[in-house]
Amino acid sequence: MEKSLKIGLFNYLNSLLIYKDLKTSSEIKILTATPKEIAQKLKNKELSAGQLSLYEYLKHKDKFVLLNDLCISSIKEVFSVCLFTSFKLEELQNKNIELNSESTTSNELLKVLFKNYLKINIKESENFNADAKLLIGDNCLKEKLLNNYKYNYDLALLWNEWQKLPFVFAVFVIRKDLTIKEKEIINNNILILKNNLQNNLLRLEEIDFKHEIFINEFIRKYYSYLNYQLTLKELNSIEVFNKFI
Repeated sequence: MEKSLKIGLFNYLNSLLIYKDLKTSSEIKILTATPKEIAQKLKNKELSAGQLSLYEYLKHKDKFVLLNDLCISSIKEVFSVCLFTSFKLEELQNKNIELNSESTTSNELLKVLFKNYLKINIKESENFNADAKLLIGDNCLKEKLLNNYKYNYDLALLWNEWQKLPFVFAVFVIRKDLTIKEKEIINNNILILKNNLQNNLLRLEEIDFKHEIFINEFIRKYYSYLNYQLTLKELNSIEVFNKFI
């Protein structure tokens, strides 16, 4: 067995309830990072299991086992994956869009929406002075509070308007090349994570997050937009998204 089995989780508010006040066994370690960093570490075999951005999972299914009861998805809007701009959507034709450096899934979702749903041609840009910028996670939530842009478009809401489905941003996976014993240890600890998440959701009103930026009421409202259960509806949404990428 590896010296330490590591589980990677996103260092965003959307994943905080999974590992807040967590008590795991000594057999594993929890590592938190951005979705892109977690994906790279999983592909490099630096992590044994963890959250994986949906696009990365779909492109590397041969390397991972999907856990069938956990994900991060929207219910309708998601509140933390938004395109910020001073233009109306129809005015973004041929405009420069600054994609996000922390996640491939959100970038791909944006491209799918503009090409197949909105029928608007956009140009990818790394220029900070682009006509619109895609933000995710806590940075998106911060921008919503700052309110520097006239418009912000929730990508999960656009997906829901189009497909009448939630959008799955991340799934939970285990590396296929682990030993049977390693997989058993990981599965046991994933169950601990799942139970910890459920307990935190049940006591949400009692938790004092002591966040340096967001007040408790804002955080609780944010969690009302999120879903963590991977049901047939979410699996259907994954299949639909996969057809477009």
